Amino acid sequence: LILASPVIAHIEELGFRELIQGNFEKIQGRYTAILFTSLVYGLLFIQKGILFFAFAFLSSLLICLWYLRSKNVLLTTILNTTIKNTFFVLASL
Repeated sequence: LILASPVIAHIEELGFRELIQGNFEKIQGRYTAILFTSLVYGLLFIQKGILFFAFAFLSSLLICLWYLRSKNVLLTTILNTTIKNTFFVLASL
């Protein structure tokens, strides 16, 4: 069983929350930024199938909303790692 790395999750969070969501929010508004960020994140997993796309998209929506409230990438990194590890454990059962 391979668990998600907090280091990789933190890099993802810096890219997706700080750069994509943060910058897109300034241009298009917060909710469009959340949908766009989640769609891009989900599309990174589309080659693994629709289940992975749906999981990535929905988990990104949750993380984007958390970031919208907190503006804290450390918290979203913890949430990202927790969600992925939970998914990996459940998928291995």
